[in-house]
Amino acid sequence: MTIVKMLSGHTSFETAYRVENYPYGRLRCKIWFWIEHKASKGYRFMSRTENPKNGRMNAPKASTYMEFAGAMYLDENEHVQWAGLHAYSSPEVILTFVKNFPEYSERTFLLGIVKAKERLVEKFLSGESFFTINGKKQELSITDKELRNAEIATYRQIISLLR
Repeated sequence: MTIVKMLSGHTSFETAYRVENYPYGRLRCKIWFWIEHKASKGYRFMSRTENPKNGRMNAPKASTYMEFAGAMYLDENEHVQWAGLHAYSSPEVILTFVKNFPEYSERTFLLGIVKAKERLVEKFLSGESFFTINGKKQELSITDKELRNAEIATYRQIISLLR
């Protein structure tokens, strides 16, 4: 993923990023792209085309919601793409998102999420939080501890970038 230009401010069909010469079978049409946000669900990538045969608007197409973040950009081929973060995004994916979108508007919100994830991993390392199987506490293996320490280091790097 090579980000050439971040696209911001495109939050509805009315403010969407428009491409004039988009493929529509053998024909060409107009297409609109935007990121929709709903407080209870998160962010999703939206697109809508105009039927070149009759000039009518087709139904909007929507991606799956990402709870924490969503951003649109132009890639090296000037194609509109998007990236998002959800509850299961790895620390490396979050770090890449933060590096790729330094002007992302919800940085304060992301900072809170990353700090919470860091605290959770620290609790597992300290033994304050743990998993159980059949009521028996499961200790972390040496490999698990190394992985969790690497996650904490990545989260701290993200926190320093978001401040």
